[in-house]
Amino acid sequence: MENKALSTNALIDQIKPNFKDAFLSAVAASQAHTSDNALNKAIKKGDLQQVLDAVGYSYLVAELSTLQSVEQSAVKAGADNARLALPEYLEKKAPPLNMLDDYVQQIIKDRTAELVTRVSEETKEAISLQVSEGFSEGEHVRVMSARIKSLVGLNRPQQGAMNKFIDNLLEKEIKPDVLDKLILREYNKKLNYRSLMIARTESSFAIHAGREAMWSDMVSKQIISPNSKKQWLTCDDSRVSNDASQGAPSAG
Repeated sequence: MENKALSTNALIDQIKPNFKDAFLSAVAASQAHTSDNALNKAIKKGDLQQVLDAVGYSYLVAELSTLQSVEQSAVKAGADNARLALPEYLEKKAPPLNMLDDYVQQIIKDRTAELVTRVSEETKEAISLQVSEGFSEGEHVRVMSARIKSLVGLNRPQQGAMNKFIDNLLEKEIKPDVLDKLILREYNKKLNYRSLMIARTESSFAIHAGREAMWSDMVSKQIISPNSKKQWLTCDDSRVSNDASQGAPSAG
């Protein structure tokens, strides 16, 4: 059966789980190397580096770096899909995108580095602030520990919301074990949402980057003109917008 090009959304839906799983795997790696005992001791000292070590921060960063292979697969999928969307006579002329090309590899490396930096710095900065504020305000070590562990992998708005959620719980008379369960449930909910947002954003970026790289490669090989544009093919009836009926270039 002949392969056919997928719509951008269909391809994104196909790739998203890979990014989601890789992100959650990175957070899981940090959790697997989290030591409550070491964390409590580090909090009492107010030692940021020891706190980061106790929550497996270095494992989070290392595992996030493996997203590069996911990024590479997604860029390739975007390039392959763009090739399948070509008219048959052009598809025969256009070879698959060389994924080892320096330009393509740089796109993948830069994007991965950007994501790793964003997630790791958001986590580190939030933990640093938590250690500083909790230490100066004399917050109980157990509460500080719960707060710190619920910051890993979340973005800044989520981290702020998580702290407010914990503040609200502390105003109620809740047993410690129940408190821990409620915090963990809310944290996992927010972490799952973050993973979905990252998956959607990164899948879309990689697919479009692969498509653009494929077209650029075709231009450099003089298979198509630099002035070539992708246009809508329409039935030109009442269901078609004015822009599309006039052959406006597609935005996606």
